[in-house]
Amino acid sequence: MSHEEQKLFRDLKDICKRAIRQAFAHYLYEVTHSKGGCLTYCWVGASIEAHDTVRDRCGAYDPSSPEELYAMMSAIDNPDAFQTSVNNAYLREAFNASNALVLKSDELTEIAIEFSSSVNLNSICNSLYAGLMQ
Repeated sequence: MSHEEQKLFRDLKDICKRAIRQAFAHYLYEVTHSKGGCLTYCWVGASIEAHDTVRDRCGAYDPSSPEELYAMMSAIDNPDAFQTSVNNAYLREAFNASNALVLKSDELTEIAIEFSSSVNLNSICNSLYAGLMQ
Protein backbone atom coordinates (compact mmCIF):
# COMPACT_ATOMS: atom_id res chain seq x y z
CA MET A 1 0.00 0.00 0.00
CA SER A 2 1.07 3.53 -0.64
CA HIS A 3 1.75 5.92 2.21
CA GLU A 4 -1.63 7.62 1.56
CA GLU A 5 -3.46 4.28 1.60
CA GLN A 6 -1.73 3.28 4.84
CA LYS A 7 -2.74 6.57 6.46
CA LEU A 8 -6.33 6.16 5.26
CA PHE A 9 -6.38 2.59 6.61
CA ARG A 10 -5.05 3.73 10.02
CA ASP A 11 -7.59 6.56 10.15
CA LEU A 12 -10.47 4.22 9.29
CA LYS A 13 -9.26 1.70 11.86
CA ASP A 14 -9.20 4.44 14.54
CA ILE A 15 -12.71 5.57 13.59
CA CYS A 16 -13.98 1.98 13.85
CA LYS A 17 -12.31 1.49 17.24
CA ARG A 18 -13.90 4.67 18.57
CA ALA A 19 -17.32 3.70 17.21
CA ILE A 20 -17.16 0.25 18.82
CA ARG A 21 -15.98 1.74 22.13
CA GLN A 22 -18.78 4.29 22.02
CA ALA A 23 -21.34 1.57 21.29
CA PHE A 24 -19.89 -0.45 24.20
CA ALA A 25 -20.20 2.56 26.53
CA HIS A 26 -23.87 2.87 25.53
CA TYR A 27 -24.38 -0.84 26.15
CA LEU A 28 -22.65 -0.77 29.55
CA TYR A 29 -24.54 2.35 30.62
CA GLU A 30 -27.90 0.90 29.57
CA VAL A 31 -27.22 -2.48 31.23
CA THR A 32 -26.32 -0.81 34.53
CA HIS A 33 -29.32 1.52 34.43
CA SER A 34 -31.91 -0.90 33.03
CA LYS A 35 -33.35 -1.89 36.41
CA GLY A 36 -32.89 1.33 38.32
CA GLY A 37 -29.18 0.77 38.97
CA CYS A 38 -26.37 3.20 38.48
CA LEU A 39 -22.74 3.22 37.47
CA THR A 40 -19.82 4.87 39.25
CA TYR A 41 -16.51 5.14 37.41
CA CYS A 42 -13.52 5.04 39.80
CA TRP A 43 -9.85 5.73 39.19
CA VAL A 44 -6.66 5.65 41.25
CA GLY A 45 -3.23 6.73 40.07
CA ALA A 46 -4.68 7.18 36.63
CA SER A 47 -3.22 8.98 33.71
CA ILE A 48 -5.87 11.46 32.64
CA GLU A 49 -5.63 12.72 29.08
CA ALA A 50 -5.93 16.42 29.92
CA HIS A 51 -3.62 16.09 32.97
CA ASP A 52 -1.21 13.33 31.95
CA THR A 53 1.61 14.70 34.11
CA VAL A 54 -0.34 13.92 37.29
CA ARG A 55 -0.55 10.18 38.05
CA ASP A 56 -1.62 10.17 41.67
CA ARG A 57 -5.13 11.47 41.10
CA CYS A 58 -7.99 9.43 42.43
CA GLY A 59 -11.70 9.86 42.31
CA ALA A 60 -15.07 8.59 41.30
CA TYR A 61 -17.89 9.96 39.27
CA ASP A 62 -21.40 8.86 38.26
CA PRO A 63 -21.66 9.58 34.53
CA SER A 64 -25.05 11.02 33.61
CA SER A 65 -25.12 9.67 30.07
CA PRO A 66 -23.51 7.05 27.84
CA GLU A 67 -21.61 9.86 26.12
CA GLU A 68 -20.16 11.01 29.42
CA LEU A 69 -19.16 7.42 30.26
CA TYR A 70 -17.46 7.09 26.87
CA ALA A 71 -15.56 10.33 27.41
CA MET A 72 -14.36 9.11 30.82
CA MET A 73 -13.38 5.69 29.50
CA SER A 74 -11.45 7.39 26.70
CA ALA A 75 -9.66 9.96 28.86
CA ILE A 76 -8.83 7.98 32.03
CA ASP A 77 -6.28 5.21 31.93
CA ASN A 78 -6.19 3.23 35.18
CA PRO A 79 -2.92 1.42 35.76
CA ASP A 80 -2.98 -2.35 36.20
CA ALA A 81 -1.97 -1.89 39.83
CA PHE A 82 -5.42 -0.41 40.47
CA GLN A 83 -7.01 -3.63 39.28
CA THR A 84 -5.15 -5.76 41.79
CA SER A 85 -4.65 -3.44 44.73
CA VAL A 86 -8.13 -2.08 45.41
CA ASN A 87 -10.39 -4.24 47.51
CA ASN A 88 -13.92 -4.61 46.12
CA ALA A 89 -15.47 -4.57 49.60
CA TYR A 90 -13.64 -1.32 50.39
CA LEU A 91 -15.04 0.32 47.25
CA ARG A 92 -18.54 -0.82 48.12
CA GLU A 93 -18.15 0.59 51.64
CA ALA A 94 -16.59 3.85 50.47
CA PHE A 95 -19.51 4.50 48.12
CA ASN A 96 -22.19 3.12 50.42
CA ALA A 97 -23.16 0.58 47.77
CA SER A 98 -23.21 -2.79 49.50
CA ASN A 99 -24.79 -4.56 46.53
CA ALA A 100 -22.55 -2.96 43.88
CA LEU A 101 -20.92 -5.07 41.24
CA VAL A 102 -17.28 -4.01 40.94
CA LEU A 103 -16.09 -4.41 37.38
CA LYS A 104 -12.39 -4.72 36.77
CA SER A 105 -10.62 -5.77 33.56
CA ASP A 106 -11.66 -9.44 33.65
CA GLU A 107 -15.31 -8.63 34.30
CA LEU A 108 -15.32 -5.88 31.68
CA THR A 109 -13.83 -8.34 29.20
CA GLU A 110 -16.70 -10.74 29.89
CA ILE A 111 -19.22 -7.94 29.35
CA ALA A 112 -17.40 -6.90 26.16
CA ILE A 113 -17.69 -10.48 24.87
CA GLU A 114 -21.41 -10.46 25.69
CA PHE A 115 -21.71 -7.09 23.94
CA SER A 116 -19.84 -8.23 20.83
CA SER A 117 -22.02 -11.32 20.49
CA SER A 118 -25.21 -9.25 20.78
CA VAL A 119 -24.36 -6.31 18.55
CA ASN A 120 -24.26 -6.31 14.77
CA LEU A 121 -20.74 -5.02 14.09
CA ASN A 122 -21.45 -5.01 10.35
CA SER A 123 -24.24 -2.47 10.87
CA ILE A 124 -21.88 -0.25 12.87
CA CYS A 125 -19.31 -0.46 10.07
CA ASN A 126 -21.97 0.21 7.41
CA SER A 127 -23.20 3.23 9.34
CA LEU A 128 -19.66 4.56 9.64
CA TYR A 129 -19.03 3.97 5.95
CA ALA A 130 -22.28 5.74 5.01
CA GLY A 131 -21.34 8.66 7.26
CA LEU A 132 -17.92 8.93 5.67
CA MET A 133 -19.34 8.94 2.16
CA GLN A 134 -21.71 11.87 2.84
